[in-house]
Amino acid sequence: MADCRDRGKITAVAPPRKFPTARSVIDFGDATLLPGFIDAHTHLTFPYSDDYKQQRLDNLQKTVAERALDASVNARVTLMAGFTTVRDVAPAIISMSALRNGIRNGDVPGPRMLVTVHALAPPVVTAIMRTDIAREFSATNQALWMG
Repeated sequence: MADCRDRGKITAVAPPRKFPTARSVIDFGDATLLPGFIDAHTHLTFPYSDDYKQQRLDNLQKTVAERALDASVNARVTLMAGFTTVRDVAPAIISMSALRNGIRNGDVPGPRMLVTVHALAPPVVTAIMRTDIAREFSATNQALWMG
């Protein structure tokens, strides 16, 4: 049995005799309940693709807003797959804080998000990453202006 008083979330699991009848209780029978999974390294802005190179090319042609929409779709898919917490390590060009806040406020379905704003890496690696992000951002904007 599971107690679901907190906005539909399971707050406790116990044998039937442990819950008073006044509570909102769900009987799952002989099913096994698992806690939510945690993914500590995700990139919600990158949709899944069998062709990695084509996916990277497609991302260069997307605006920041389109990539944010991809992230919101991927957040829902991730939640439905059983992950209740993710740590997103998106590039600094895309603010995942907005998606995190939307999920927290109940506006967007998705897992609890811990967002990484700055890369945790040695200075040389960070400089290379920032150069790649700047190139990607420049290519995206160039594609927008050229139509």
